[in-house]
Amino acid sequence: MRSRVPAVQLTRLSVGVFAAMLASIGSTSGAATGFERLSQGEAARADDFLGRSVSTDGARIAAGVPEHDAASGTGTVGGAGAIAIFERVTGTWTRTALLTASDAATADVLGECVALDGDLLIASAANVGLLTPAPWTGAAYIFERGAGGWIQRAKLVPPNPSEFMEAGLASAIDGETRTAVVAARLDDDVATDAGSVAIYRELGGSWTLVQELHAPDAIAGDAFGYRVAIDGDVLAVATPATDALAESTGSVYVFERIKRGAGPFVFRAKLMAADAAYRDRFGTSVAVDGSTIVVGAVGDDNLAPGGDQGAAYVFWRVDGAWSQMAKLVAGDRQPLDGLGASVSVLERTDGTLRVAAGASSANQGAGAVYLFEGVPEELVETAKYTAPTGAANDGLGASTSLAGPLLVTGAERHDFPLANAGAAYALSLAAPCPADLDGDGAVGAADLSLVLLAWGSLGLGNPADLNGDGAVGAADLSLLLESWGACG
Repeated sequence: MRSRVPAVQLTRLSVGVFAAMLASIGSTSGAATGFERLSQGEAARADDFLGRSVSTDGARIAAGVPEHDAASGTGTVGGAGAIAIFERVTGTWTRTALLTASDAATADVLGECVALDGDLLIASAANVGLLTPAPWTGAAYIFERGAGGWIQRAKLVPPNPSEFMEAGLASAIDGETRTAVVAARLDDDVATDAGSVAIYRELGGSWTLVQELHAPDAIAGDAFGYRVAIDGDVLAVATPATDALAESTGSVYVFERIKRGAGPFVFRAKLMAADAAYRDRFGTSVAVDGSTIVVGAVGDDNLAPGGDQGAAYVFWRVDGAWSQMAKLVAGDRQPLDGLGASVSVLERTDGTLRVAAGASSANQGAGAVYLFEGVPEELVETAKYTAPTGAANDGLGASTSLAGPLLVTGAERHDFPLANAGAAYALSLAAPCPADLDGDGAVGAADLSLVLLAWGSLGLGNPADLNGDGAVGAADLSLLLESWGACG
């Protein structure tokens, strides 16, 4: 998902300078101050599992509610699923929409995966086809936000539907290039459960299949497309079940488009951990932003005698080649924590990174999210976040999303207001000044570009609406110019 920071060329901080700066800040732990819980309130139902997936573009939050019983003309459709949209209203995250499929059916589980990029949203419904065209074929739905609110734009089904494909269970979208990615990890086109990924683009107002991808070295059981991530012309496809060096060491395939926003994706690299080992499951999660790919490996072993503490790996593209730059582990890691259950990355204009990695099994299953910051060569753990209202088995961190200064994470088994109703948590990581829209610690050209890109936008909740009047305009520009320079 794009960070929506313009491509402004700035001098990268040296490793030593940034590391020293972070060391002076120090690491925090425990419940996150300022974490705001998002739920459906009185509309919540037991076993909704809100927060199984989350995504944010910095202004809005989408949270999957996969077990939601959708309303119909004759009552409800059990387990059809939904997506809850949250926006800032008078300073509080408030549910402003609940999206359901126009053809919602029993057990579709819409919302097991969601990806939000500006006014575009894609959501999975991996059980579509309970009866037809074949059991659990799966599909993905695209919604778009316009002047009248959110409307369903397309239902994307596999090009060659067959039973138990689980199409859409992993899906992603890029708003700038109007490209959607729909994976079918159990597709049998090449070999049994080898998997495939379908690429769609909006052409002439319609979402059209333009390409189907398979692993260049596909074999049965690889489940190519377990997770996918796209940013512009870079696509990462995760396959944690691949047995490259030993059973389920895992890998990630990188594809790139040669022509900006058009043309086919071409295979570029197969990423594996430098210390790959038995059942690491490298590729449990994956995220892309700019020249950075982050990969979660929940089965990585870092602390004897136990295992599965988990890790996140950072890859950086230099001169067209992808290289591992860092391996991230939790400072207080414990066996079975499973760091890397989810990952998200924000690439700043000065070349520094912010990485969030979820450890949903940590703390007796209550879960946690770890934050790392720095240059790719030397990322430092700066915070550990747990939910102030969390409890054992909540699973905080199974999904995470970063955009601008906003961190969002899900806790699908949180018991509020009813058992397993689920919740999402939002936390602002903003610098001391609101005009620092890209969160790099200073107000400058990148922030000015963001205000100009949002000029004329209506609706509360846009970070560029600095004076909170519901529109981005001259008053916000004046506030930005008054804050020009370093924050604090």
